[in-house]
Amino acid sequence: MSKIADAEANATSLDGLVNDNGLIPTLRNGPKPSYQYLVDGWNTEIAAAILEMNKSRGFRVVGTFADGFTYELFNDVGIDADGNSWIYVGAGAPNKVVPAGTSPSVSSGYQQVTYGTASSVFSNDGNNLQYHVDDIDGFTGALLDEAEIVPNGQPDTAASSQRLEALKIISWGVNRKNITLSDVVSDSSLKVGQRFRISDRADATFDVVLASGVTPNGHDIVQCTGVPSLALALDVGLFSSRNIKAFGASATATPAFNVSATQRALNVMPLVYILDGEYDLGGAILNIPADTQIWGNGKVFGGFETSGDNTQVHGITIELQPDSNGGNIPLGIEVTNASNHTADRVKFVTCGWRVSNERFDTSNDYELTNCKFSGDFTGLADFAVTIALGNAVASKITGNTFKQDGIYRLLKGTATGFGAGQAITDSWSKELIFSNNLIKGSIRNGGLQVIDIYSGLEKLVIDSNISTIKGGDQFLLAKNGSTSGDSNVAKKLVLSNNVVESEAVNTCIDLQGAFGQSFAGDPQNAIINGNIISTKNATRAFSIRGFNRVSMGVNDIVSDDAVANYIAIDIRASQNVNVSGGILTSGIISINESTVDPQVETVAITGVSILKQSGRGIDITGLKNANVITINSCIMDSAVFDAVRSVNSVVGKLIITGNANAGTIGFNQSGSTITKLVNVNNSWN
Repeated sequence: MSKIADAEANATSLDGLVNDNGLIPTLRNGPKPSYQYLVDGWNTEIAAAILEMNKSRGFRVVGTFADGFTYELFNDVGIDADGNSWIYVGAGAPNKVVPAGTSPSVSSGYQQVTYGTASSVFSNDGNNLQYHVDDIDGFTGALLDEAEIVPNGQPDTAASSQRLEALKIISWGVNRKNITLSDVVSDSSLKVGQRFRISDRADATFDVVLASGVTPNGHDIVQCTGVPSLALALDVGLFSSRNIKAFGASATATPAFNVSATQRALNVMPLVYILDGEYDLGGAILNIPADTQIWGNGKVFGGFETSGDNTQVHGITIELQPDSNGGNIPLGIEVTNASNHTADRVKFVTCGWRVSNERFDTSNDYELTNCKFSGDFTGLADFAVTIALGNAVASKITGNTFKQDGIYRLLKGTATGFGAGQAITDSWSKELIFSNNLIKGSIRNGGLQVIDIYSGLEKLVIDSNISTIKGGDQFLLAKNGSTSGDSNVAKKLVLSNNVVESEAVNTCIDLQGAFGQSFAGDPQNAIINGNIISTKNATRAFSIRGFNRVSMGVNDIVSDDAVANYIAIDIRASQNVNVSGGILTSGIISINESTVDPQVETVAITGVSILKQSGRGIDITGLKNANVITINSCIMDSAVFDAVRSVNSVVGKLIITGNANAGTIGFNQSGSTITKLVNVNNSWN
């Protein structure tokens, strides 16, 4: 029975421990506190601790002065006989052993604190919160005073902060209204060291400096009037200072001021921006110093010149007005005796681009890329040209658009000056690439070539251009040598993939080599491939003279039927000639000699179609001592009466095979001496 009674007693105790609130009798070790009894006790203790913490506001009461104690932390507090709280801030703080019976005083290093005030809460550095509050208030007051902001009494927020506004004003000069140059210049409260971002100077930053240490110029150094001893100096190290507007240029400024502002920017900055607007320079020509770049999308009514190396102009529009009384095309950019110049994406309005170098060094590289030229030059002087190159070692003119009327020449390249009657001398214009250009417009009455390469180049490439030009004497003249011993003449000439519509009245394309005076071991080569040439009024489509090797492949020539005695291809005084493929709507192929060496040695004409011609088809008359000539698989339609004509020629071996002629005579060899003739498998009517 005792075990059953014990079990019942334990169950009763367990129920009481869980559900009752008090001390519950148990069989062993006396009464035990129930769960609820413990919880209520904990709540009471926690509430008392929270109350004490709230009372102390972060302080820790460590003892009374009557009993003695030890300070260990900055927030330790001792209580005196009157209940006042004291912290220790004297020597050795926060550590201090307080003997029993001590009377705290300020002179002894103690400081009385009152709970609930800023002065009674201390940070880790030993200063109370009131110290930090006073520090922040003092800084805020000084900050707002310097920025001349009246406190609004409201706390700073993320959306509205007077402190942030003051910092902006002091560090950048940004006010809540736009600050203009006149606002700052006339300000009588200026101080040295202030900085202002000026709204009507492209938001460029100016520093306030002593006027005695600078020379005011009205652009990057501006004299102050509010405080005459001070001046504003442009901070040229910032990006905004690269804009010519930072120097005072504007759409409303006088031409004279724009000229001086822009020139000052070019003199001071290695990179200058001309942006967003038009700037009247009154037609003045500004100087670009060496190692200077101009970028932008703005427009200037003026031009640029440079004699400094390593200059660039990108993206701007340059417009100049030609002299109403006639004269040369004004030059938007002129480079004189300088190397390494680039003009890219520049719009030239009624003006041109010229390079003239007499330094005769070997590092002169010039690029004219993706530019646009426009204007009507009717009435200007005869020798005005849009692009002129003189002694340019390596030039690249590519991707440009020319839409001009009344020009005399589009491009002129020479080894000397640009006037009439130049003497051909050793040329330093070594290499020229003219490619991917679009040319439209007209040559005025009396005008000459679209492209005139007057003196020799070692490499000349004219590739993938499209040209539609009315009038003129010739489309292309590449006079790359002379008969009088010029030693610097074209080594390689490439004319490929061009589409030309020409109304030239003379020869459309005239290519002149050195007449056999080649460089040692490196012959004169002319490669003409894949061109489509349409002529009207011209007597010849191609005239090619004075090369060691001439190779023509798949060139189509469309000509005006009304021109009598039209010659589609005229090759003279060239040693080795190869003509293959292509269609000639009319005209003849003429291979002959001149009075100047070299004489024609070998000729190969293959797969050419001549569709309409009332006279000869292929003419090899007058050859002096040709070694081998082959004419194969050519078609001559319509009224051609001499498919192949060789009159009074001297030929070692002549092979004519697989040709067809719709005319009356196949092969005319009147008066010729031919050592070996092969004339087979031809269809002659």
